[in-house]
Amino acid sequence: QMCIRDRYQRRVRVLAQTRTWGGVMKLLFLTCLLLSLAVFAQDGINTGEAFQALLFPGNGGVELGTGDNRTSLSSNLPLSFTFEGWFQLPSTAADGLYKSIVSRYDSGADGSYGNRYADFVLQVQASGSLSFFMGNGKNDSGYGLLITATQFRSSVWSHVAFTLNTPLGAVNPSVVQLYYDLVQWNATWSDGVRQIPSPSRGRNIFLGDYFNQDGNHLWWKGYMDEVRFWNGVRTQAQLAQFRQRVPAYNTPGLLAYYRFNDGTGLTLSDSTPNKYDGRLSRVTAFTSPPLWKVSGVKINVDVRVEPDTATTFFLPGFAPNGSLSFTYVIGDLPATGQLFSNGVRVNNSITPLLTNQVLYRASSSSGTTDSFTYFGTYNIFNPSAQEKTFTSVLVQVGDAPCIPDACGNCGGDNSTCTCYPLPYAGYNLGELEKIIALYELEQSYDLISALSHNLENSTLNATVKTALAYQPLIRQLQTFTQDCLEVLCDKLTSYLSSYVSVPLASSP
Repeated sequence: QMCIRDRYQRRVRVLAQTRTWGGVMKLLFLTCLLLSLAVFAQDGINTGEAFQALLFPGNGGVELGTGDNRTSLSSNLPLSFTFEGWFQLPSTAADGLYKSIVSRYDSGADGSYGNRYADFVLQVQASGSLSFFMGNGKNDSGYGLLITATQFRSSVWSHVAFTLNTPLGAVNPSVVQLYYDLVQWNATWSDGVRQIPSPSRGRNIFLGDYFNQDGNHLWWKGYMDEVRFWNGVRTQAQLAQFRQRVPAYNTPGLLAYYRFNDGTGLTLSDSTPNKYDGRLSRVTAFTSPPLWKVSGVKINVDVRVEPDTATTFFLPGFAPNGSLSFTYVIGDLPATGQLFSNGVRVNNSITPLLTNQVLYRASSSSGTTDSFTYFGTYNIFNPSAQEKTFTSVLVQVGDAPCIPDACGNCGGDNSTCTCYPLPYAGYNLGELEKIIALYELEQSYDLISALSHNLENSTLNATVKTALAYQPLIRQLQTFTQDCLEVLCDKLTSYLSSYVSVPLASSP
């Protein structure tokens, strides 16, 4: 297949050789063909790590559970978690329809559905406002928490996230944070009890679907890509860190990661080792599954190279006719390294490449970063045929400088040592450290006592449904014991062993 660049050269030769009416007609045909490609290219190319997305037609969604594993994500979702993803509404958001992004809900004892039985719902309201709510099980107010944010912009991709911060020993979240392109809104719990579905009922989490009290499915009606669930509360800075980057699938806290790059079929794959795969709506007379489309989300590329070496890699990109159906163009050159294509150094910006393979020659400075950009086009001479946004390639030369957290781990978030930060490394051990260690042990004991007392009082006269609602609290206590206290004891053993060998500081 002749590459696009050769077509442009051929077009120039045709201009020089045209002398007859037949030649003119051929030239007009070629020009029309190039123009048609240019129009198609406006929505057809996306370079970077986001290849495909799902277009929800407005009558189908995704159930995050399949086969024997169908309730795994919902049943393992912690009380404190973070949700994030990229979304686009191709038409106006204020269309009079409620459009659900993600939800988990249950029904009442009488089998009825309603907002008061919803655990959580993220949606765009009929007025076009982005909103988030949680039911409280009551008939009067219905909402335990409600956030109404800004108007959702149409025809552009937007990053949306929310976090639930639930104190240890509690069921209701103390605060929920909603983010729209990293702009933040907060709300605190107001009334009632969070409506966590009983594990025995097998209630899954849904993307693009919520069933409300009117007996209607509130479908999402747009695009969706790059959805992630995190264990615990992600900060605004942590959301920004991976907002346009791909986190490693074994990143601490990453519970589920849906890349939306399956391309065919009715399965939405989870890229993490947990494999909490999703299932597109089954085709019936009334519903149809979301459609696989080229994504428009800009996810930049991360590359690691060794100092003073040459590394060859491919620039990722996608279009309806494949990753090689368009021309890759270097935008901005690297600042410290050198870039080569087909054995020739790229010395100028806006340089079209013959393939999507490049060679990067790194500098000799380890622990540094470099970057360059590229984009895709069907016609290098027509700006309207090019991608609107360049893709950045972020190059890490050698190992990144270590920025240790309180646990001594490079790039950590202070959550990988114990539940409480102990001064077991990097300190001169003395009476102060001993006092802190004893204080944290007392805090752990008080927390367990409070949890035990809370559970006993809550389950004495509780209904079956209320008792089942406390099962996540029991699992939380079990997890705290296994993952925190046992580690705490191991660290204390090491701490006290080293403490014995160090003489106490003398009093002044």
